[in-house]
Amino acid sequence: MRLLALIAALVIAVASTACATAQPTPVLVEPLRVDQLQDLSAQGLNDDALIAVIEQRGVAFVLSQSDLAAQRNAGVSEGVLRYLQGKAAGEQALRARIVAGRYPVATYFGLTYLGYPYLGYYDGLHYYGGRAYYGGSGGHGRVHHGGHSSGHRSGGHH
Repeated sequence: MRLLALIAALVIAVASTACATAQPTPVLVEPLRVDQLQDLSAQGLNDDALIAVIEQRGVAFVLSQSDLAAQRNAGVSEGVLRYLQGKAAGEQALRARIVAGRYPVATYFGLTYLGYPYLGYYDGLHYYGGRAYYGGSGGHGRVHHGGHSSGHRSGGHH
C-alpha cells in the first residue's frame, strides 16, 4: 500500500513539474513583403497603424529609388515611405543579405523556392537562398539551371 502511494505521489510530482516547465512555442511571424505593404495601404490603414505593423513584423524588402515611385503609385503614403527610408543603416545590411542570395526571380514563390528560404525583395526581384531567414550563404546573384545562368531583371513582383 505504501509503495502504491509513493508511486502515485511521484507521478503527480513529475506531472506537475512538467507542466510548470513547459514553455509555449514562439509564433514566428513572416516579415512583411512589399506586396503586403501595398495591400495594407489599400485597406486604408493610417501611417501610424502601418508603421506599427512594420515594427512588429519587420520587412523582407529594401526599396530602391526606382521602387519608391512604384510604391507611391500603388498608394503607399509618403509618411510610410519616409519611415522606410529612415531605416537606412538596417536597410543596407538587409540589402546585402538579400542580394547575396542564390536565386533572384521576378515572382514571389512563397517561403521557399528550390528548397531555399525566401530572403526578400530588392530592386524588382525576389531573392531565395542561404540557410536561414535573412542568412546568405554567398552566391553571385544568378539563377543556375542545368549549366546555364539567367539573371534577367524583367517583371515586377507578385
